[in-house]
Amino acid sequence: YINYQCLKIKMMFVTLLAKVFNHLPDKSFDHIDCCFSGLYEIPQKLRWRTKMKFIFTVYDLTPILFPQYFELSDPKKHFLYKAFTNIKKDWKVFCISKCTKKDFLNFRPDFPAENTFVSLLAASESFYKCNSENKFMQVREKYNLPESGEYILSLCTLEPRKNLVTLLLAFDEYVKRTGNEKVKL
Repeated sequence: YINYQCLKIKMMFVTLLAKVFNHLPDKSFDHIDCCFSGLYEIPQKLRWRTKMKFIFTVYDLTPILFPQYFELSDPKKHFLYKAFTNIKKDWKVFCISKCTKKDFLNFRPDFPAENTFVSLLAASESFYKCNSENKFMQVREKYNLPESGEYILSLCTLEPRKNLVTLLLAFDEYVKRTGNEKVKL
């Protein structure tokens, strides 16, 4: 499961920051044309401003759509629920995939689809295909991997919703059926 202690500390910090933010004088924001939020709810103090443009990025609705995978008694108490329900209809919303856009519009059927856009996440060049035998050798040494072999890599959080048990069972079944014991997980 997600480290909820870390999440609680982050949320306490965000709550404290919002309280400080709300005590700033209104004129502090007069020169701001656009407000962007990459995750958290846009502060109430800014939402009423009619001349300011608002942009919100939606990464995932999993805690709201599948609360059973999170330690949530009520998904409406999750910070994302509050953030998503407070998005106004004239704001622009960027979703990281077509699926996320569909999920968001299903969650907020009142929100205009024409104000919702897909903006795919870009990967760093460090994730591009590597053809350097020297780098391969360094990684094999670092992780004590044999020089020859095939690898299946799963990079994710250790949560039940990631279905890693099925990955392990499928890997075991693959080795049994093919007899290929060179492949590493």
